[in-house]
Amino acid sequence: MSFLQKFFQLLDPTPLRPKRRAPITIRKTQPMPAVQETLIGPPLEGLEYIQFGHFSDNNRTPAQKEYWGEAQTLFEAKKYTESLQVFLQYLFDKKEAAVAWHTAADGILHFELSQGTRLITGAFDGRFLHAAAPLARTQNAGTAVMRRLLELNYELRYTSVGMSSEGIFYLVFDTDAETASPHKLFAGLEELAIKADRQDDSLLTDFENLEPVGEALIEPLSDQEIKTKVLAFRNWIQHALQMADTFDVDTYAGAIAELYLTTIYRLDFLLSPDGRLMLEIERISGLYWRQKDKAVVLRNREIKAALEQLLQWTPDEISQCLHRTRSTFSLTDDPQPDKMRDHILGSLKSSETYEARHQKQLAACLLEYGPLYNLYLYTMPDVIRDLSIVLFAVWHPRYFNDLGLRKPFYDIQTHKLAERHIKETVQALIKPWKETFPSLAFDLSKVSFRNRYEFGRSYAAQLAQVVI
Repeated sequence: MSFLQKFFQLLDPTPLRPKRRAPITIRKTQPMPAVQETLIGPPLEGLEYIQFGHFSDNNRTPAQKEYWGEAQTLFEAKKYTESLQVFLQYLFDKKEAAVAWHTAADGILHFELSQGTRLITGAFDGRFLHAAAPLARTQNAGTAVMRRLLELNYELRYTSVGMSSEGIFYLVFDTDAETASPHKLFAGLEELAIKADRQDDSLLTDFENLEPVGEALIEPLSDQEIKTKVLAFRNWIQHALQMADTFDVDTYAGAIAELYLTTIYRLDFLLSPDGRLMLEIERISGLYWRQKDKAVVLRNREIKAALEQLLQWTPDEISQCLHRTRSTFSLTDDPQPDKMRDHILGSLKSSETYEARHQKQLAACLLEYGPLYNLYLYTMPDVIRDLSIVLFAVWHPRYFNDLGLRKPFYDIQTHKLAERHIKETVQALIKPWKETFPSLAFDLSKVSFRNRYEFGRSYAAQLAQVVI
């Protein structure tokens, strides 16, 4: 056994700790509960089970948030098991049904958290908490794999990488009861869940000698949804590339960049991809934002090549990344209202510039950039997601009709907006969230229904003013 293998070796895969006499054996909990509610509210009929964007944990009601304070109070009273149980209630989202727990006959509390394709299992015996998520299996770990995992260990704050005697790589989170405050539990389990969900896809993509391992609570999509999303994937990329080719690469460098970024952020939100495709979208976005010292023209060239490569993906490769998943933690940062507003207003200004030049097709595409960038960058509450869906259903009516939207907001044949239906839908979407977000408001009187461009411009402007 090499030095690196010894460095990573774990048993069970739980390392022995001085304060524990024996490792906690994690048992599978009772089956995860079935999803009790639809993902989207009744006003958007036909889309109830369609996943848009990624999971947000910014939807907790005031009553749900009280669990956090209760868990903290119990922890300070040294009632550690009760504190953990209340903390798990805080994490539980009834729409996702991604958290489950039960107490075994021996008094050990077992729990499971689902995050994308990874299932995190944990146990707490009153003195020590152990949680783990499998990443991949290897028959013969090479130096490159071990180096990657060693580098990952240096990045981690609360968790560590381990390898079991069966050749399974794990991500592990351990803590003593005395330090298992709600703050530490949230940070540790969040890092464990998100890193595990990302690393399993990354490792399997980069190292052919690794094998997938572990359960994944993935729900397959209908054939119609798969067909619709695969077609949209190709059409949107082809449309962006063809449009960009009509402009001078130097004069229109900024517009081309926004056009390309709008396309990948649209893929991210409207297709809600997972796995390899999600990682590729993040990589392409990074080609622009992580190379600010490089000229925009050069960055655009790299992004164009990456988009052309995406067009080479087979329908099967695309569909493998399209499924419904459950999650416990958000992947991105909390919303920053000032920056969100700037992103939308900036894209509106850019769009209006090209509208004034009678470049209507480009102007229409750039309207999407601000709202889509916000949805990609921040963990938006579901109400913002749903209000955005109304906007995109007007911009992409055929896509939403094919997904199953029963009452369209825009008539493709007559080119008319369903003004009354849109207003009623927006009001119905906002109403259930008034208690959670008391300042939530959307001024429909400032939305224009004269044509689709004016609607998009004015509706997006109101999205920029929404207070959450």
